[in-house]
Amino acid sequence: MVFSNFRLYVLQLYAIFQCIAFLLFPYGDEPDFEERLRRLNEDEFPAFAPYRYINFFGSAPLDHECIVNASFMSIDSYISLDCLSLNLRFFWAQASHTFLCVLPLVVVLIYYSKSRSNTFKHQKVHWYGSDDYSRRADAVSLSLLIPGMAYNLNFMSQEVFVLSISLFIYLTINSLICTVAIAFLVYSLDDGNFLVVSLFILIYQVTYRSQLYMSHKYLLTTMLILLIAAGTQGGAALALLLEWTQSTKLGEVKAAIDIGDLYSKYPIVLRPLLAFGSMVFITSNGVKSVVAFSVLMLLILSFVVSISTSRLRTSRFLHVQSENYLRDRSLAYCSVLTVGLISLMVPSHAYGKYFVFLAPFLIGWLLWFVERRRVLISLVALNILVYIDLLQIYSKSL
Repeated sequence: MVFSNFRLYVLQLYAIFQCIAFLLFPYGDEPDFEERLRRLNEDEFPAFAPYRYINFFGSAPLDHECIVNASFMSIDSYISLDCLSLNLRFFWAQASHTFLCVLPLVVVLIYYSKSRSNTFKHQKVHWYGSDDYSRRADAVSLSLLIPGMAYNLNFMSQEVFVLSISLFIYLTINSLICTVAIAFLVYSLDDGNFLVVSLFILIYQVTYRSQLYMSHKYLLTTMLILLIAAGTQGGAALALLLEWTQSTKLGEVKAAIDIGDLYSKYPIVLRPLLAFGSMVFITSNGVKSVVAFSVLMLLILSFVVSISTSRLRTSRFLHVQSENYLRDRSLAYCSVLTVGLISLMVPSHAYGKYFVFLAPFLIGWLLWFVERRRVLISLVALNILVYIDLLQIYSKSL
């Protein structure tokens, strides 16, 4: 095995930022906090889940004095200082819970490397990403530095363990058997997240094989048509799918959407934006960092320019001959398509916690064009901006 100093450095930064998240993210500001904490303390779990042996939050209060006033449509937020007190009180419980859940992933990321070159006939062409295994591990490591990842790994629920398992999918995506096995592990813990994971795997398998028989432009056009259909006929498609499958989970989802009139509450354009935005950083109550999002838009524009110029420079050698690149491009497209389809069809799932496991697939494709240290610096800057913004929000309570 090869020891990766870069990933060790990234993971150390992740540990630091995650500890800051334990202190600053508002206590209980996560989806369905009371229900999920109750289930964590009372439900039975499979033998491989740590919750079967350790009660991390047995003394965590369901009723608390942490007050959060924010909304998705407002840039202003208020967080009471009582949230800091509760975070300090349960810091060690949070830390032991999260770090124990991600420990297997961390060990694999540090040592996950295997020399394997792409199918370059022109040996003079040097491109970061020629080691497919290391690049994938780098992408997963870097995804841990997304502020939205730290937020989702801060939950007091089994979804922390589910997310840590789901992040393995990018490392095992070349093996359908391993990928399906991970999906069933997710199913044994949370059938809601399983729906998203299984849909993504299905979309990828179809897309990757389809690109062998259709042009790139035709593939993108097909995806766009699917997104338009989901936005205009999403409710009818969900009802038809429920009729075909008779799934209890889909029935519960459909009932929740109808009761809350979510198709009207969340406009079509807003749903994907909320989904992608909450992958980066938006809490359950709508606390967000406007400065961080503004900087993110500039970074995305910069990365788009890098991708465009790189394509012009390397298309003759790289994009025609590299199977790994075609696979990663398909994975990135399928990630966007999965978020779009589910957020448009199922507005109750238009939230980042269902999709944040897809972050490595987007970063993995980005690493074909952008040097990994540049991505690292950008993510570190986003974290610093988010935490400075949170401190500024807390200062209003002084």
